Order: sequence, then structure tokens, then C-alpha cells
Amino acid sequence: MFTSFFLSDRTLRGRFLFLFNSIFRFPRLHLDVPKLPESHFSRYCKENSLTTGGFVPYYPAMHSRLFPSGPSRLPSAGSRIRTTVPCGCLLGLLLLLTLPARAASPAPVPAPKPAVSGYVFVDGESSEAVLKLQESLVGALGYHPSIAWKSPGIQLPPPDVAAVDEAISRVNKAQDFGKEGEIEKGLEELKAALKLLDDNIYTLCTATPKAIGKYINALRRLSVFLFFNDDKAGAESILWRLFALNPGIEFKKFTKELKPLFTKVQKEHAAKGMTTLEVNTDPPGATVYYNFERQGPAPVKVEEVPAGEAILLAVLPGYEPRVERVAVSPPAQGTVPVSIRLQPTALMQKLLPLRAEMDATAPTVTILEAADALFADIVVLMRLEVKGPREVRVQGTTFDRRSKVRLSARTQVLDPQSATPAQVRAYVASLFEGVRLDGLTGPVAGTGPRKKEPGFWPEFWTSVEKLPQKKYFWPVVGGVTGAILAGAVVTVLLLQGEDVNEYRRTTGSKVILGF
Repeated sequence: MFTSFFLSDRTLRGRFLFLFNSIFRFPRLHLDVPKLPESHFSRYCKENSLTTGGFVPYYPAMHSRLFPSGPSRLPSAGSRIRTTVPCGCLLGLLLLLTLPARAASPAPVPAPKPAVSGYVFVDGESSEAVLKLQESLVGALGYHPSIAWKSPGIQLPPPDVAAVDEAISRVNKAQDFGKEGEIEKGLEELKAALKLLDDNIYTLCTATPKAIGKYINALRRLSVFLFFNDDKAGAESILWRLFALNPGIEFKKFTKELKPLFTKVQKEHAAKGMTTLEVNTDPPGATVYYNFERQGPAPVKVEEVPAGEAILLAVLPGYEPRVERVAVSPPAQGTVPVSIRLQPTALMQKLLPLRAEMDATAPTVTILEAADALFADIVVLMRLEVKGPREVRVQGTTFDRRSKVRLSARTQVLDPQSATPAQVRAYVASLFEGVRLDGLTGPVAGTGPRKKEPGFWPEFWTSVEKLPQKKYFWPVVGGVTGAILAGAVVTVLLLQGEDVNEYRRTTGSKVILGF
């Protein structure tokens, strides 16, 4: 596309249209003015061998004044301008590219969140509601926006599902040996399977569906294989274990040769009656399982416990799972107390002494060693002192390992049965309000005496001085400057390339677009 422009010094409209068209290179410019009569265009185009589609006239009433010497000057007048316009645009583009554009200043990097870790102790009798409150406090720490909570890594150990699967596979293999009459080989497989199951009571209780059925199935097959191997005493002892697990077990899955012994043990076991186990753990709050079924947090009572061997499991995060096999002999009256002491893990041994350090006014050596073991900048210690079923006194203290100061200490009484998540989050947030989390000392920004606010003009000049730091300031300045320079250069070239005195008598401008 090329553009021809006839300029009059008595109009500015043509100047702006030309500069705008030259810089942005619009393919066609239409002016909202009446057209010349068709006869003018037909006569002109026939004389100059042109088509009418390439012209848009301007001010038709002044047609005779625009072309005093005839229309033959029109092509020669625009020929030089068609050459200068692309040159002017190219010059403007080069100016725009060569202007220094300052890179946008990087956004300020937010300060890293401090690594926070700790533990929530429970003093007193635990319940489902108290344990839920303990979990809610830990969850609120994890979702606090100002800190990076790190779990102390005292979760329960992973279950060994592969060992349980191997035990079940050995039970099925022993069944195949029994069908072939190889009793001794089947007996070896069953004894190995039962040992695997006994060594993985934790996995059976926590990660195996219908665990008691799998355990009973192994004992049932073992009793049959022992009976046919002429070990009636061994078969009888296994039957006692079976009735301790399920007093109502039916005989239909046993072999008929075993029925006399089965009936004898069943009657003797039923005559001993049942009792109640009162299970306590040290520390309290451990989850107790009885015969592969969950009973609840300790202390807990397990009712209708038959005579024989009772399998108990106690698990608590931070402690090794503990299995207790209790020989239950129901007394005439009362309950059977059972106490299970848990062994803390290596990390928990460093956290337990912190219970006595919560009232310290500064981080002690014990607290600093625990912070290093937890890889934490700030240590949070909470203690739930159970006063009753509906009253728990929550005491929380935070210590900064970097500045070696106590940041905060808050105490609040909550109802574990009706405490809402909003109340728990508000308490956790109060531990970090008005304290420094960057490891430095001194008042928090915004909490000291308020400074006098500057007036309008100081703020205005400060904003003006910061303009060069804005992201798009220098690109915009470069673009506007390049456009102005390009327009000025093109205008000078146009005025020097044509005899404008020839068109001073005109009262308008003319734009001719040709292709």
C-alpha cells in the first residue's frame, strides 16, 4: 500500500490523520464527507489510466481549486511522498528500538515463613473428645498463614502388609498339603504362618480387614493338623485359644474326628464365665485394640471378655506399638486391671522433657536441643490439662531458637465436646499475634508509636520520583518519544519535498489511497 497526502497549512486535521496513518499503517482511510459526482472521477481516470477504486476525495466543492492546473499534477505530487512515508515510519521504528528501556524492577520477595514445630501434651484422663481437640490444635497450626508448620515426625510406624499376605499364602499352601496327605509339611507351613501373624498383630489390628477371621482360620486348620499328627494336647491348647477369640465358634468347619475334643473344651470354657478388663496405658490416651477390634483411648473398659488368652494392642504416636497377651481367668466379682507401659521413640525421648519447660521465661538448653532435632526456628508447646469431661485448660508457649526468647504464652479454657474450629484457630492465632517471627528482637512493625503522616505534596513528589521504577514506565516513554520523533521527521520531509505554495489556495486536504 502507498499513501499520498496533499497538505494545506490552513488545516490541522490532515496533519494528524497523516501522522496517524503513517505510524500505524492502516490499510485504508475513509473520511466521512460527501463524494464528488461520478462524472469528475470518470473523466479523470480516463485521462490518467486509473481506476476509481483507489481514490477518496475531500471537499468536493473545492475540486476546481484543488487542481488549478488540471489533474495531471496529482500523480507527480504524490510520488515523492510515497517514498518518504515508509522511510519516516522505518526511522520511527528504529528510534523506538534504540531508546533505552529500563527493565522492570523485580517485585519484592516476601520474607520466608519461619519453620515451626512442637508437641501437644495431654495431662489427665483422655477421651475421644480430648484427642479430637488435640488433633484440631495441630491442624490449626498447619493451616496458619504466617508460619510453615513441620510435623515432628512421630507418626505410627507403617504396617507390614506383605508379612500378613505371606502368612495367608502359607495357610492356603498347608491346605493343599492336607489334601495330598502330607500332614507334616502342612503342619510346618501352618506353624510358620501363625508365627508371622503373631509377629504382626499391629498390622492385623490397624491395616487388615476381617483380621480376626484370618487369625481364627489359621488356628482352626492348625488344630486339625495337630490332631491328625497325634498331638491331641497341642490341638486342645489351640482350641482354647479359639474359644478365647470367639466363644460362639461353630463346629461345622472342623473335621468330624475332632468333635469329641471340641465339645469337651467348649463346655469347660463356657463354665469359666466372662469378665471385664480395665485397661490403662502409660502415657494415657493410647488407642487400645482387643482381639483385633478397636476399643478406644485408654483408660478403657472391655466388657464380656471370655476366659483364655486375650490379645491387647496399645498404639500412640511417638511410642512403639505394644502387644500384651493376658491370660484371663474371670474372678467371682470385680474387673481385671491391665496396665500397658509404652516405650517412647528416640525423637519422643527428646520431646518428653519439654513438658516441664513450658513455664520457662526463655528457651532452655533442653528446648534448644529439641528445636535442633525438629529443624525448627520456633518451638510450640501446648499442654491440655483435663479438668473434667467438659473442661480442658489449654496452655501454649512459643520459643524462638534464633533470638533465644520466649515469644508468647497463652492460656484458655475450652470445652472439648463443643469447641468449634473457629475457636481453635483463634487460640492458635493468638500465639503468633504481636510477636516477631523473623528471629530478630524489638517491637513488631506497626506496634510502636505512630508516625505523623506526610501531607499531599510530599507524597505526590515521592510518587513522581518513583515513576521510573514502575514496570512499564520506560517502554511507554520510549514508545511515545519514538512516535513523536517519527511524526516530526516525516512532516519535515513532506514539507521539504513538495512546493506547498502551489496548494495554499486550497481550503482542505486530500488523501489518496492506492494499491
